[in-house]
Amino acid sequence: MENRLNENLRIGINTSKKSTLALVFLAALKGIVGFYSGSTALIADAMHSYTDVFSSLVVVIAIAGSMSGMPWLDSIGVLVISLMIFRLGIGIARDSALVLMDAWLDKESIVKIRQAVCDIQGVNNVEDIRLRKSGLVVFGEIIVETKGDVDLKKVEMLSDEIKSAVKKEVNNLEHIIVNAKPGKMAIVKVAVPVVAQDGLRSKLSLHLGKAPFFIIIEMENDGIKCWDVIKNPAAALEKKKGVKTAEFLISRDVNVLIIRDIGEGPFHVLRDNFVKILQMPETAKNVEDVVEKVPELNTIISPTENRT
Repeated sequence: MENRLNENLRIGINTSKKSTLALVFLAALKGIVGFYSGSTALIADAMHSYTDVFSSLVVVIAIAGSMSGMPWLDSIGVLVISLMIFRLGIGIARDSALVLMDAWLDKESIVKIRQAVCDIQGVNNVEDIRLRKSGLVVFGEIIVETKGDVDLKKVEMLSDEIKSAVKKEVNNLEHIIVNAKPGKMAIVKVAVPVVAQDGLRSKLSLHLGKAPFFIIIEMENDGIKCWDVIKNPAAALEKKKGVKTAEFLISRDVNVLIIRDIGEGPFHVLRDNFVKILQMPETAKNVEDVVEKVPELNTIISPTENRT
């Protein structure tokens, strides 16, 4: 009789072992598919399968305890599995509630998106990122601050780059709205073409590429903080003076240019690098005349007819 009981116990242990291994495989499979598909339901089901695994382990432990003369292991196992089921239930309920409220649970992806978008040329800061799931697809909105003023065409180009960056980090992204707004310049560097090195009394040059010098003025609260007159290295070139001058000003971190006329090449080089181009007043004779009127100057939004 005792031998038959021990044989039944061994059969029970072997059956529980096989059942446990099958449940472990099933739970792992559900968890992997749920993770890569972003399905909260599958992940929750995987957690439920893991509770079945522990339930089977309790059976194994209880049977082994009975064979070893320790029947109290059964009670301890039941207590452990009860606490685990309670903990898993609380976690699943919390995550499900957040999903129902369109909350985004993957905080790591938000950090990666913010970094990727900030690395895009022209983006000064990412103010907010909002993502929500609807079934298997994701919808979102991102608010960014650009470096200075940008035209509609540049905003559209930035939006396309931002969308591509987000799609690399978020699977099943269906649609994202990009709201771009101009940011405030931390340091305003104004470049004005001049014909001589006479400081703020320097006479103005009407040309960009042919200007022998530029005075670069750092402004704060519409007032002059400091200034420096520099030689234009592109003035002696035979070709592409305007474009090379524009590239030179960009290398000096200029974000505002005051000019009378500007050609198509340098215009697009400057605008693509978020340099604001202001119209030089016809009545201005020297740099002081221009600086006094900076807040009133009109923005040049397209290349002028005269070539520089």
